[in-house]
Amino acid sequence: MDEPTSALSINETDRLFQVIRKLAKEGVAIVYISHRMEEVVALADMVTVLRDGQLIGTMPQERASRREIIRMMVGRELQEVFASGRSETATRKPVLEVENLRLENPAPTVARSALVQNVSFSVLAGEVFGIAGLLGAGRTETLEVLFGLHPGTSGGEVRIEGQKIRLANPVDAKAAGIAMVTEDRKRDGLVLGAGIDRNAELAVLRTIASFGLVSANDEVELADRTIRNLGIQARGPRQLAGTLGGGNQQKLVIGKWLLTKPRVLLLDEPTRGIDVGAKAEIYRLIGTLAEQGLAIVLVSSELPELTLLSDRILVLCEGHPTALLSREEFSHETILEYASPGGSVQPSFREMEVAQ
Repeated sequence: MDEPTSALSINETDRLFQVIRKLAKEGVAIVYISHRMEEVVALADMVTVLRDGQLIGTMPQERASRREIIRMMVGRELQEVFASGRSETATRKPVLEVENLRLENPAPTVARSALVQNVSFSVLAGEVFGIAGLLGAGRTETLEVLFGLHPGTSGGEVRIEGQKIRLANPVDAKAAGIAMVTEDRKRDGLVLGAGIDRNAELAVLRTIASFGLVSANDEVELADRTIRNLGIQARGPRQLAGTLGGGNQQKLVIGKWLLTKPRVLLLDEPTRGIDVGAKAEIYRLIGTLAEQGLAIVLVSSELPELTLLSDRILVLCEGHPTALLSREEFSHETILEYASPGGSVQPSFREMEVAQ
C-alpha cells in the first residue's frame, strides 16, 4: 500500500486501518508506505527507513518512536537542521513594512466585515517572520494582499526598503521584489504537464525572452541551475514537474521564484504534503536564504514548524492581529490562546481595536 490515506478523510482512514488490521490477523502480509509518522507507528510491526534510495535500518514497532524515525530519515534532529548557521537579526534594517492592511469580506457579516483588518508589521533582512492563526484567521489572505492578488478590495500601505509600493497585481509585487510560494503547489505553483525547464522560466520569461522567444539552451541552463542550487532529484531538466515527488515539486516552486532575485519571500504552508526528509531540506533552504539576508514571511498550520523556523510570530484571530511574540515567548499554548476567538489580546492590539 503506497500512501493509501493521501486522499482520505479521518473517518475513511480509520475504516481503512480496521481493514488492514483484519487482513493482518487473517495472515496477509502487508507492506505499508507512508510519510505520515503517526500511521507508521500505529500500524507497523516492523519499520524500515530508506533515505536517498539507501537502507538506513529496520526496527521493531516498540522502538519505532516518531522521533527515532525522523532521526533516521533526516540523519539528525530537525531542530539541529535549522539551528545551524543562523545569526542575529537585531542589527538589520527592515525590508518589508506593512501598515493597516485590510481586505474586504465578499460576504460581510455583522461579526466580520473584513477578512483582514488592522494588520501591521515589519520584517527585517534575514528574518523569518511567522504568521499564526486558526483556519479562516486571514493568514493566506494577508500574503495574497501583499502579492497584489486582491486589487480594489484591499487597502493599507506597503513599503519595501522604505519605498511605498503599489500592488495592483502580482506583476507589481514581483517588480517590487516580492515572491510568493502558494499553499497549493499543484494548482497554483506549477504546470504539472510541463518540464522542469518550462516551469523554472515562468517567473522570469520577460527578462530572458528575445522578441518573445526563449532559446532551448537558455531553458536548459536555467533548469540545470535550479536543479543544482535547490538539490532537486530529477532525471534531467525536461522531466515533467508532475512526475516529481512532493518535496522536489516544492523545491522547484521555490527555485522558480528565487530566479527573480526577490527581497521578500512569502511562504504559504511550504511543507504541506511532503515527507519529513523533504521537510528537513526545505528547513535548511529557509535557513540559508535567511542567512543570505532575504526577508521571509512564513505561514504554517504546524505550530512546531512555526516555532522552530520563526524569529517572531504575529498571531491573527478572525482577521485581526492579537499578539506579536518574540522567540522567548513562543509556546504552543500561548499561540493558541491568542489565536482562539474570545482568547487573549495583547494590550497594544486591544488599544488599536478600540481606536478603530
